[in-house]
Amino acid sequence: MALTRRSSIATLAAAVAAGLQGVIILVISKATLPAGDFAPLAQLWAIWAVCAASFNYGCQQWAAIRPAGAGMLTTAAGARLLGALCVIGVAVGGISYALRDDLFASRSPWWPCFAALLPLGTAAVGLNRGELARRGRPMALAFVIGAENTLRILATIVLALFAAPAWAYGAALILGFAVAAIPNPSRAYSELIDLQALATATSSGMAAHALLFGAPLILALGGGEPDEVVALFLVLSAVRAPFVLLQGLIPHVAVRFGQEEGDLRASVRLLTVAGLACAVVAYVAGAVLGDAVIGRIFSIQGELAGSTFGIVAATAMVSVAMTIVTVRLVADDVIRPLVLAWSAPVISTIIAVVTGFLDNIVTTAHWILGCHLVVALIVVVATPSRAGDPPAQSDSAGSLSDRPHSPPAALR
Repeated sequence: MALTRRSSIATLAAAVAAGLQGVIILVISKATLPAGDFAPLAQLWAIWAVCAASFNYGCQQWAAIRPAGAGMLTTAAGARLLGALCVIGVAVGGISYALRDDLFASRSPWWPCFAALLPLGTAAVGLNRGELARRGRPMALAFVIGAENTLRILATIVLALFAAPAWAYGAALILGFAVAAIPNPSRAYSELIDLQALATATSSGMAAHALLFGAPLILALGGGEPDEVVALFLVLSAVRAPFVLLQGLIPHVAVRFGQEEGDLRASVRLLTVAGLACAVVAYVAGAVLGDAVIGRIFSIQGELAGSTFGIVAATAMVSVAMTIVTVRLVADDVIRPLVLAWSAPVISTIIAVVTGFLDNIVTTAHWILGCHLVVALIVVVATPSRAGDPPAQSDSAGSLSDRPHSPPAALR
């Protein structure tokens, strides 16, 4: 138990440090760059947040309980994964380029190019973290978590001192992905690695977080004013603290859920209710303190109503709960509730963006909260009491049906 406590504290401390560094990076960037130059950087960070919540979290929870990691990119299955990530990256870059005027308020090709690198970078980092957790290397995991934003903040400080152009700050964001090679990942993997569960975990994470962390992108594409887009991004950056903590816990949570048995619906219901209770507290705290604290930190005091801070904070807490629920369901290969829950909100949001309904920050904030509440309700209702019978054990060491009978020693 003491070993678990030490490893959890180490990874949590690293995650907290990374979160604080992220805030400092944005504060320095906003203070150094003109408002017009900071806007595209804010949108790039918003795209990164969506990719991190999709590929990073998904790859972490997958690699933490299955024989995979960053080194698998050298195998035949890894080549397929690498090809898929490259295709996704090209798609993200192409869409970003086509919408660059509305999305980045800039015609510079740098921003779409950086956006294209985000899926591969976040996936590599996630695979590395999951592998370190599975191999029982908590201190190395803590180091990787903390080092990512350390690289970025050092680069940002240098850029600020030399009055570098805005696109260079985007390059600093990409630099953080270099931690995927530290420490050197293992390459002892079977060539027979099924990628279906990874695709499930990643797509679930993408749907679950695109609405929250993608809210500035939604507002920009819906016709929102650039000042409101930047303000929404900054508020979301401030309420990412629970996700920062979750970042340090995802490998541990994935391993634990991979071993958990019992009433699945009761577990999901408990997690959801806890998230809703925290959301109420977060709303009150955000409404009362948001403008005084977050507004002052990011120099946007007086630009947003207190209720807007509260709504964003409440949405973040519901999203945290849904993230943990997603890990719980994916660990038991129960996917149907997630598909049912996220399909309607995602489709309706696309329609709302196209029709120009989400053209201001207040409407967008209420809409995103409403979507998350609908998702929470559907997940609770659609989750079965128990997962289906586990798939037959495969003779292949690399099969996805191979689950460890006990978590790594460092995570017990």
